[in-house]
Amino acid sequence: MSARPASFLRDLFAQLWSDRPRIDAGRWCATNAFIGAILLGGAMALRFSGPPNLLGARGQAVVVASAGALLLAALLPLVRPGLVPALLAVDGLIVAGLTVGFAIACVAWARTSAGTRSFRYLPGLITAGSTYGAALWADFGPARAHPRPWRLAGFLVGLALEAVVGALVIAAALRS
Repeated sequence: MSARPASFLRDLFAQLWSDRPRIDAGRWCATNAFIGAILLGGAMALRFSGPPNLLGARGQAVVVASAGALLLAALLPLVRPGLVPALLAVDGLIVAGLTVGFAIACVAWARTSAGTRSFRYLPGLITAGSTYGAALWADFGPARAHPRPWRLAGFLVGLALEAVVGALVIAAALRS
C-alpha cells in the first residue's frame, strides 16, 4: 500500500463495502498524527492571527486537546503498542466530533453572519471526516466485529451533513 493521500482516501472509501479493513494500524497512526499537526497549526494560526479568536477560549481548548490526542498516535506505538487500538477508537470519536462541530459552525455562519464575514468552504470535507471517524471507530472500537454498517453510517451521515451545509452556504451566497 502506498502512503500517498489519494491512495489513503481511495482505501478509506473502498473499505465502505468490505468487512475487512484495508488500512492497517500503522497507516492510521501516521495519518492521525499528520492531521493532528495540521489541526494544531490551524488552531495556533487562528489564535495568534489577531482578535477576535474565531474559536473562542472553549473551542480553542477542544481543538488543541483533540490535536494532542491525534498527535499521540505518533508516539504511542513506540512506547505502549498495546494501547494503539484503544487510541485509534478514541481518535475516531474525536474526528467524528470535530466533523460535526465543523458542520454546526458552517450552519451557524450561513444562518447568521453570511453577509458580514468571509467564509471558505471545501466541499467533501464533512463527508470525508465523518467517514474517516466512523472507519476508525468501526475498525478499532468495540464494533469491530461488524464494521461495515458503522462505516456506511458514517459515510451517509457525512453526506447528509454535507448536503445541508452546502445548501445553506449556497443560499447565504445568493443572499449577499
